[in-house]
Amino acid sequence: MKKKTYKKFNFWEGSTHTEESFKRVDSSIFGEEMAPVAREHSVDDNGKEAGLKNKPTSEPTSEPTSEPTSEPTSEPTSFNSGRSLSPCSGDDLRVNRGADCPERDMQKLIDLMESNGSQWKILSLFAEMTLKQGGLSTGYFRVADVAKKAGCEEKSVHTATYRLSKEKSLIVREKGKEGAQGKSRFRFKNESTKNFVVKQLLKENKETSNNQAPKKAGWENVDLSPLHDIGMTEGHLLQLQSKSTIETVQSSINHFAFSLKNNEKTKSYKEPLNVLMGVLRKGQAWIEVNYKSDQELAMEKLLLVKKNEQQRMSSLFDEMYSIDQKDWLAQLPEEELLSFCPESEVPDTTPKIRKTYRRKKALEIAKDYFEAEIWPAKKAELQKQFEGEAEHA
Repeated sequence: MKKKTYKKFNFWEGSTHTEESFKRVDSSIFGEEMAPVAREHSVDDNGKEAGLKNKPTSEPTSEPTSEPTSEPTSEPTSFNSGRSLSPCSGDDLRVNRGADCPERDMQKLIDLMESNGSQWKILSLFAEMTLKQGGLSTGYFRVADVAKKAGCEEKSVHTATYRLSKEKSLIVREKGKEGAQGKSRFRFKNESTKNFVVKQLLKENKETSNNQAPKKAGWENVDLSPLHDIGMTEGHLLQLQSKSTIETVQSSINHFAFSLKNNEKTKSYKEPLNVLMGVLRKGQAWIEVNYKSDQELAMEKLLLVKKNEQQRMSSLFDEMYSIDQKDWLAQLPEEELLSFCPESEVPDTTPKIRKTYRRKKALEIAKDYFEAEIWPAKKAELQKQFEGEAEHA
């Protein structure tokens, strides 16, 4: 007994091979309309057409009459050996070319939602953008902004959008804006894809709103602003109410925000919020040894500004002092200068040495006199002058 065999074939062979292709296909993969045609062209092991005993003249019969056989034939080989076919409604010869298949798209979306990874987060952000824009397009956006909102790196955004568009065919890239401040733009494949994501967003927002009702007293005062950039929300606080204290959570938020700015190790975390939540869920605190509060950092900056200002003012006054002293000495008569060192205080030596010694000693005393008696009044006058100019500036 010769058994019928059905070989795999390529749906996309050229038109010259179409009839031969029909002969090699298991009729079970076609819709009901194509089944009679496939059975008509099935072949046996010797390559002879099994055919129909009585070919229909007007319309194909629902069940063609085949020649009786003494033994049952073997079951036809599956088109995809080892895999069961679950064709979408309306599957035809083009289905594997990427034709629209809502059932498969929905399954992809469900898988993404359950994994809750970066692809789903970015898809959700795109859905929010389309709600603001209207239609299926996200409008223009910067990749860095999406990465910040999704709590991931820019590289992850590029990878996710590539997979969503090229591999899963859920979104389509549109023409963006080039340049140093370039922007990207995508649109959803169709309304059903967008509506699925939007529906899940609304459901999540509703659940979050319902969960916020039983918030314990005092937790509403926790300041989340230091970690808004990495996506910390009140929903995260709800997870911590029974596992930590308000003081521990607030302190950890402040310390972690400081660490994100000043600790290279913390900066390297791909999912920093997950790291912090992992610590807080255990009832522990995030502590930075070198932590400084915002108030302390502000005081340090203010102190540094004042020190620099004082140094600059001191340098200016020193320069003014030197100039004024030289002017005063230049205008001082010789007799008045020598009066600072009386003749009686000059050692008994040769006349030339006595004259030199007396003038040198008188000059030193005159400088001291200027610093002690004349400069303070001049300095006070300069300070008033500077303050007056500052008020009018």
